[in-house]
Amino acid sequence: MLRALLQALLVAAAPRLARKRAVFRANRRAVSEAGDHGPDDPLARWLALPADEAYALLVRNLAADLAALVSGRIDPPAPPDPESEAALRTLERGGLLLSAHFGNHELVAKGCADAGMRILSSAQPQKNRRAQRILDRRRASWNAPAEDFSGRLFRAAAHVRSGGVVGLMTDQDPGPSGLDDSFLGVPCKSSRLADLLWLRCGKPPVVFGRALTGRTDSPRVEYFAGKEGEAPSAFAKRMVEACVRERPELWYGWIHRRFKSTRREIYP
Repeated sequence: MLRALLQALLVAAAPRLARKRAVFRANRRAVSEAGDHGPDDPLARWLALPADEAYALLVRNLAADLAALVSGRIDPPAPPDPESEAALRTLERGGLLLSAHFGNHELVAKGCADAGMRILSSAQPQKNRRAQRILDRRRASWNAPAEDFSGRLFRAAAHVRSGGVVGLMTDQDPGPSGLDDSFLGVPCKSSRLADLLWLRCGKPPVVFGRALTGRTDSPRVEYFAGKEGEAPSAFAKRMVEACVRERPELWYGWIHRRFKSTRREIYP
């Protein structure tokens, strides 16, 4: 059954693989040209790798996370450290849980649900309906359902006000209407959704979660509490950049058009 599901996903994704590789090269080149990293930065070493070698590392991690997500057979992550546990507990009365396309980010929401919190995650519908059904079933089985919040800010705000948690992805291109920003030194647009929701809910607690998964023997999920008064967009940018600098081979945003609103010309 699992083999059939994975095969269907691969067949559906096959026409996009060449485009994904081209996007990977374009993003990597843009970040490299920005030069916003030091010589001892793991990101600098990643950018110095041959493109095919770096892409292979990324794809192996992505494939491992996809297989775990589809099968549901995931080795329990190491227990959160006390700092992560304390950060997660700040959401017990409602708040925002930020994440990124970093590792098996589904586990970030699962950790919140396992802690007894009611989480509703934002999601952009997949182009492939079969893949969407698989993801929806897995999220539901983890008590971390997801839906597209486009135009539904009131529903998300009501969920937070009632003591729930809303999970938000923070490293997607929101289109030309997004906030002027930069990522790893490259101009981009960032979503305003987290900031708007945060303000509408009276500035509730904000936590960032990252999953250190992929092909590793010791998967773990870590949570970080935002500084008091720090806007979610600023907090998310700080955390995602730090994650990518530390473990660039786990950021699957390399194959997304992160800079398409500001540098559309770099994508074929």
